[in-house]
Amino acid sequence: MFLVLNGVISGAEGWSDIEDFSHDKLQWLRQFRHFEQGIPTRHSIARIIRSVNIEQLSVALYSWVNEQREQQDKPLIAIDGKTVRGAVNRSDKGNTLHLVSAFDTQQGLVLFQQATQGKGTEIQAVRDLFSMLDIKGRIFTLDALHNQSDALSLIDEQGGDYVVQVKANQKTLHPFIQSQFAQTFAGKKQASVVSHAEESKGHGREETRTLWQLPVRDTTELHGKWQSANSLITIERCRKQGKKTTYSTYFYLSSLACDAQLAFNAVRQHRHIENQQHWILDVVYHEDMSLIGDREAAEVFALLRRISLNLAKRHPKKSSHRRKLKQAGWSDSFRAELFFC
Repeated sequence: MFLVLNGVISGAEGWSDIEDFSHDKLQWLRQFRHFEQGIPTRHSIARIIRSVNIEQLSVALYSWVNEQREQQDKPLIAIDGKTVRGAVNRSDKGNTLHLVSAFDTQQGLVLFQQATQGKGTEIQAVRDLFSMLDIKGRIFTLDALHNQSDALSLIDEQGGDYVVQVKANQKTLHPFIQSQFAQTFAGKKQASVVSHAEESKGHGREETRTLWQLPVRDTTELHGKWQSANSLITIERCRKQGKKTTYSTYFYLSSLACDAQLAFNAVRQHRHIENQQHWILDVVYHEDMSLIGDREAAEVFALLRRISLNLAKRHPKKSSHRRKLKQAGWSDSFRAELFFC
């Protein structure tokens, strides 16, 4: 595993790459492990990887890396899924590898991953993921797929908080939240509404995002299924590009008490899992182009990419992930720093 992870963090994308890298770096590798029989062939590497217990390996590797995390008062953890499009058994096209990750949006680290067979079983995978995480004191952000009462109750019962998106296909909850804000803005209800707004400019456009947050009052609409909810959130985005102005509105349900700045950060940072994990995995590690045909081996390789991402992220050097990956391939001393410093 030490050999394979070194190959991945140095840019290897398959078994042949790892074999070639290992032969070139054998003397360096022997500083840390014996490798008395030399380097195994790519076929042997693949066979060994397929025999690994992925759950035990995940726990071991994530525990090792996450021990180095600096704990914060209220970590923001984004939960989201990603399909590894090339990782599918040639004889079973429906056996696509889909991974659900827990991502620390403030530190840019993958905390854990859970594999599932396609997006259709992502809901259960998230519940399994929660059983592996320390939930207490953390804020979880989830998309509308996971606005499920049992999942939200699980977070609440273990001392965590959540911010979950609510979409129009949720026929009871969406119109209820929409009406609560409409009545408040029309002055028909007295409410302790709080707000926060931020502006941004770039790429020829200007955006203003404004968040409003309402406390949940005793109501039959939320009793039972969403009884852990403490606030309702809406965000309006105004985008100006040239002469065109567009508006979009989003709704959320949360266990957080009213704190507009905290709620805004939670919603905005959820997108970091796309920008700082999924994008890097596809553009830097070429994950979507991986053609490892064995699903179990593909899952292990996906795990090692995420561990590699974590190791590079926590290295203090101020450079892009792509540059760190290239330097790990070129420099023996820098590669050692990623592992042991």
